[in-house]
Amino acid sequence: MTTLHLPILSTAGPYRAYLPWLEGGDRRLVATDGSWDLDSIGAWAVVRGDGRARYGWYIAERTTNHCAEIEAIRRALGMACHEPRDQPLRLVTDSLSAAGIVAKLQAGVAIEDLPTPKIHLTTLEALAEHVRDRPIEIHLGHAPAVSAKYSPAGLGGIADRLAWTALQLAVHDIFVNDPDVQRWLISDAMQHRKRRERLRKSWLARGPGRHLALA
Repeated sequence: MTTLHLPILSTAGPYRAYLPWLEGGDRRLVATDGSWDLDSIGAWAVVRGDGRARYGWYIAERTTNHCAEIEAIRRALGMACHEPRDQPLRLVTDSLSAAGIVAKLQAGVAIEDLPTPKIHLTTLEALAEHVRDRPIEIHLGHAPAVSAKYSPAGLGGIADRLAWTALQLAVHDIFVNDPDVQRWLISDAMQHRKRRERLRKSWLARGPGRHLALA
């Protein structure tokens, strides 16, 4: 297997979001998701059970959806670094490959021995450091093949829609602090639109994408 070490050229975020319908939920439950486009843009999202969320994206010479999923998990563990370590962080991901990487790092496998193309080495190094720092329980959600058309139920679905939103912001160069973006983050579509096509229609009709539709 060819091993690549391609650096991340630039990053945007982490940006904060608060999803009020989750208020009072379990802060030790965290869902992550990644998305990518054009082989060079990776977007990620982290949603905590109490409604606190982070999202962002990066640009690299080359990236993959797997790399974006790893970046999302790395960000989730970084977000939890100040949390008490007496109980494990319960991490939900829909990426079997990313979950496998975390499990191998937990088992003490060295980065150079991981069975994956190591495209963004600094991300893997940061992930390994976080994995050593606290107990983690990995919960695997729906397969990406399902979530490409449908968001999964629960917290993982919200992370999926937030990662998709982050990718749209990156690809179309939409300003994060735009009032339309802030309204979108707490919209009914973000809360409930499980079908990707319906989410996209809401984005174009009433969300930040409506300006793109008029262009």
